[in-house]
Amino acid sequence: MPYVQYKYLATTRVSELAEKTILTFLLENNVAKQNGSDLFIGATSWCKGAAADGSSDRMAVYCNKERYLAMDELVPLTRAMTSPNTQQFCYDTAYAGNVSEVEVFYDQTILYVDKI
Repeated sequence: MPYVQYKYLATTRVSELAEKTILTFLLENNVAKQNGSDLFIGATSWCKGAAADGSSDRMAVYCNKERYLAMDELVPLTRAMTSPNTQQFCYDTAYAGNVSEVEVFYDQTILYVDKI
Protein backbone atom coordinates (compact mmCIF):
# COMPACT_ATOMS: atom_id res chain seq x y z
CA MET A 1 0.00 0.00 0.00
CA PRO A 2 1.16 3.62 -0.45
CA TYR A 3 3.09 5.38 2.31
CA VAL A 4 0.26 7.79 3.20
CA GLN A 5 -2.18 4.98 4.00
CA TYR A 6 0.53 2.98 5.79
CA LYS A 7 1.40 6.00 7.94
CA TYR A 8 -2.27 6.37 8.83
CA LEU A 9 -2.42 2.72 9.99
CA ALA A 10 0.84 3.04 11.92
CA THR A 11 -0.02 6.26 13.77
CA THR A 12 -3.79 6.18 14.34
CA ARG A 13 -5.03 4.50 17.50
CA VAL A 14 -7.88 1.99 17.33
CA SER A 15 -9.93 4.23 19.64
CA GLU A 16 -9.25 7.15 21.94
CA LEU A 17 -8.88 4.83 24.93
CA ALA A 18 -6.76 2.18 23.19
CA GLU A 19 -2.99 2.00 23.44
CA LYS A 20 -2.56 0.10 20.17
CA THR A 21 -2.47 1.53 16.68
CA ILE A 22 -4.57 0.12 13.87
CA LEU A 23 -1.47 -1.53 12.38
CA THR A 24 -0.54 -3.24 15.65
CA PHE A 25 -4.12 -4.41 16.13
CA LEU A 26 -4.26 -5.87 12.61
CA LEU A 27 -0.91 -7.65 13.00
CA GLU A 28 -1.96 -9.23 16.30
CA ASN A 29 -5.58 -10.11 15.41
CA ASN A 30 -5.88 -11.74 11.99
CA VAL A 31 -6.62 -15.11 10.41
CA ALA A 32 -2.98 -15.73 9.46
CA LYS A 33 -1.87 -15.31 13.09
CA GLN A 34 -4.56 -17.76 14.24
CA ASN A 35 -3.22 -20.32 11.74
CA GLY A 36 0.41 -19.93 12.87
CA SER A 37 1.67 -17.57 10.15
CA ASP A 38 2.70 -13.94 10.25
CA LEU A 39 0.95 -11.15 8.37
CA PHE A 40 3.18 -8.54 6.74
CA ILE A 41 1.82 -5.10 5.88
CA GLY A 42 4.32 -2.98 3.99
CA ALA A 43 4.48 0.35 2.20
CA THR A 44 5.81 1.12 -1.25
CA SER A 45 5.74 4.08 -3.61
CA TRP A 46 4.74 1.86 -6.56
CA CYS A 47 1.10 1.73 -5.37
CA LYS A 48 0.59 5.50 -5.42
CA GLY A 49 -1.73 6.29 -8.35
CA ALA A 50 -1.54 2.70 -9.64
CA ALA A 51 -5.29 1.98 -9.64
CA ALA A 52 -7.17 1.14 -12.82
CA ASP A 53 -8.46 4.72 -13.18
CA GLY A 54 -4.91 6.10 -12.94
CA SER A 55 -5.62 8.62 -10.20
CA SER A 56 -6.45 6.45 -7.17
CA ASP A 57 -4.13 4.40 -5.02
CA ARG A 58 -3.89 0.61 -5.03
CA MET A 59 -3.18 -2.08 -2.47
CA ALA A 60 -1.92 -5.54 -3.46
CA VAL A 61 -2.67 -8.53 -1.25
CA TYR A 62 -0.92 -11.82 -1.99
CA CYS A 63 0.31 -15.08 -0.51
CA ASN A 64 4.11 -14.99 -0.54
CA LYS A 65 4.90 -18.69 -0.89
CA GLU A 66 6.86 -20.47 -3.63
CA ARG A 67 3.90 -22.75 -4.28
CA TYR A 68 1.79 -19.80 -5.45
CA LEU A 69 4.28 -17.26 -6.86
CA ALA A 70 7.55 -17.40 -8.77
CA MET A 71 9.99 -15.09 -10.50
CA ASP A 72 12.70 -16.34 -12.85
CA GLU A 73 16.21 -14.95 -12.97
CA LEU A 74 16.78 -14.64 -16.71
CA VAL A 75 20.26 -13.11 -16.50
CA PRO A 76 22.20 -13.38 -13.24
CA LEU A 77 23.46 -10.26 -11.50
CA THR A 78 26.76 -9.23 -13.09
CA ARG A 79 29.15 -6.35 -12.70
CA ALA A 80 28.52 -4.12 -15.70
CA MET A 81 30.95 -1.25 -15.16
CA THR A 82 33.47 0.01 -12.60
CA SER A 83 34.80 3.55 -12.66
CA PRO A 84 36.98 5.53 -10.25
CA ASN A 85 35.38 8.30 -8.22
CA THR A 86 38.02 10.91 -7.41
CA GLN A 87 35.73 13.11 -5.30
CA GLN A 88 35.07 10.42 -2.69
CA PHE A 89 38.26 8.42 -3.30
CA CYS A 90 36.50 5.17 -4.19
CA TYR A 91 35.31 3.04 -7.09
CA ASP A 92 31.69 3.13 -8.27
CA THR A 93 30.42 -0.16 -9.62
CA ALA A 94 27.21 -0.64 -11.56
CA TYR A 95 25.55 -4.04 -11.49
CA ALA A 96 22.96 -5.30 -13.97
CA GLY A 97 20.63 -8.26 -14.02
CA ASN A 98 17.40 -9.34 -15.62
CA VAL A 99 14.44 -10.88 -13.84
CA SER A 100 11.06 -11.91 -15.18
CA GLU A 101 7.68 -10.62 -14.13
CA VAL A 102 5.94 -12.27 -11.21
CA GLU A 103 4.31 -15.55 -12.24
CA VAL A 104 1.02 -16.24 -10.46
CA PHE A 105 0.00 -19.91 -10.56
CA TYR A 106 -3.53 -19.62 -9.13
CA ASP A 107 -6.22 -16.94 -9.56
CA GLN A 108 -6.85 -16.70 -5.82
CA THR A 109 -3.21 -15.93 -5.01
CA ILE A 110 -3.30 -12.17 -5.56
CA LEU A 111 -5.91 -9.44 -5.09
CA TYR A 112 -5.72 -5.79 -6.11
CA VAL A 113 -7.78 -3.28 -4.09
CA ASP A 114 -8.22 0.09 -5.79
CA LYS A 115 -9.27 3.49 -4.39
CA ILE A 116 -7.91 2.97 -0.90
